Amino acid sequence: MNKLDIERGQAHRSTLLIVDDQPLIIQTLSNLFRDDYNIKVATGGIKALEIAESDPQPGLILLDIRMPDVDGYEVCRRLQENDRTRGIPVIFITAMNEDADEEKGLNLGAVDFITKPIRPAIVRARVRNHMSLKIKTNMLERLSMVDSLTDMPNRRFFDDYFARAWGYAHRESKLLSIMMMDIDHFKLYNDYYGHGAGDECLRRVARAILSQISRSADLVARYGGEEFIAVLPGTSSAGALTTSRRFKAAVEALSIPHEKSKTFPIVTLSVGTATYGENYKPAESHLLLKAADAALYQAKEGGRNRIMQFKPDSVEVQTEAPEKPFPDYTSISARVLLAEDNPGSQQLVMLILKKLGFSAHAVSNGHEALDALEREPFDIVLMDMQMPEMDGLEATRIIRKRERESSSQKSEDRRQGSSSHIPIIALTAYSVPDDKEKCLEAGVDDYLTKPVSPSLLAETMKKWLSEGRATGGRVF
Repeated sequence: MNKLDIERGQAHRSTLLIVDDQPLIIQTLSNLFRDDYNIKVATGGIKALEIAESDPQPGLILLDIRMPDVDGYEVCRRLQENDRTRGIPVIFITAMNEDADEEKGLNLGAVDFITKPIRPAIVRARVRNHMSLKIKTNMLERLSMVDSLTDMPNRRFFDDYFARAWGYAHRESKLLSIMMMDIDHFKLYNDYYGHGAGDECLRRVARAILSQISRSADLVARYGGEEFIAVLPGTSSAGALTTSRRFKAAVEALSIPHEKSKTFPIVTLSVGTATYGENYKPAESHLLLKAADAALYQAKEGGRNRIMQFKPDSVEVQTEAPEKPFPDYTSISARVLLAEDNPGSQQLVMLILKKLGFSAHAVSNGHEALDALEREPFDIVLMDMQMPEMDGLEATRIIRKRERESSSQKSEDRRQGSSSHIPIIALTAYSVPDDKEKCLEAGVDDYLTKPVSPSLLAETMKKWLSEGRATGGRVF
């Protein structure tokens, strides 16, 4: 379940269930309402109860009292006892017209009582009013289950869904995994960028997490503040780890700048998971939540931006930290030129370079990049391929032409280790073979797609700036 279906019930006609053992009455009522509602019929109480529990459930039931198998009073009583059918309004339609009969039906939970013979205008008006009230009640109920900021299921919805998922898993000895997620250093984000930006960050993170849910039985909800929670019925600890990786990767792919983060220069997630049914079978549902929360706590205490899995045998957690830790290049004296016209992308890459410890200068087009290279030396260039005035391809061609002319004048052979060849790394929003071929022909040395992954950028910088690397090679 990747989102709440708020429009359900408004996007299509409601269903009306007619229950009567007389075919003539069923035909009359069906003809009366077929233009307004989807009609289902039952000639007995047992069949009526089956239909009431099946999807799509009826929005209202017209129920006769006298039937051969189970009478209408008993049907109404059973509907009220069942959590799934308690909210379906019931209107009795019967030839029984004593006050005691009507009182009994209303006391059992019916919303109205109509006597036969049927008066079409009266029946139509009463059904219309009660159906309208039911639709509005359903809408309010659904809205109360949705987080108004992120438009995803809220804590109340989660509590209800988890109780049912836990009951099934506990009763049938099935697997059930829980994932608790927390946006790393979100308070620092709010304090630095403002609450408006914080709200937008929460919305984007929520959408990213929801996009990774494909099974209808899975649920992701906002748990409170910057915390989210996922329920995955029938999922092992290995499956929970795989899904957690997708959640983390989806949020990192947003590349939301977070200059004040003590972990990464973009918004990241910490995740704690716990699984019922493998080697951990707590007697109560809150213990499974407590286990996932303990794993999340350990993920945050262990450095954040990582996944922790609860392991009961050792009373510890299994850690999955980021596979590629953020390296420190402060010992490398390298100056980086960034040519990027998009303000958001420019800000993000500059933050990453700052976190890496590099000295960097930013420009917004190819002309400015050429001017900067004329004024001062740089050790490496990060070049956006699509920029106004002069794009990155043209700027790269001019840089390579100048290098060839300079080498010719000085009679230097770059392959013998000369520093005349400056590494240029292409930054592009596209990743197709034709784009890479164009970059290669222009003289680019390496290629990164946007949004830029901090870990991948760090590895690429390391590759071109590490000591002893031969200059002039190109990697694709």
